[in-house]
This record gives sequence, structure tokens and C-alpha cells, in this order.
Amino acid sequence: FSYPAKNFQLASFRDLQRTGQRISKKINGGEFKINL
Repeated sequence: FSYPAKNFQLASFRDLQRTGQRISKKINGGEFKINL
């Protein structure tokens, strides 16, 4: 997936961690469509 550069620069490390956890949960749950 692509993360918008502008949002990436503004995002805090915690926000990125939270996003990563959401993605992991979706993948582990068998849902590969990622909605940010």
C-alpha cells in the first residue's frame, strides 16, 4: 500500500504504530484489503 508523503511527515510514530497494528489485524483475520 502507499502512504501519502504529506500525511507520513505529519504522522507521529504512535499513529504509524496504530496503523501497523490495524493492518496486522486485518491480515491475521484474512482480510487483505487495507483502508487507511
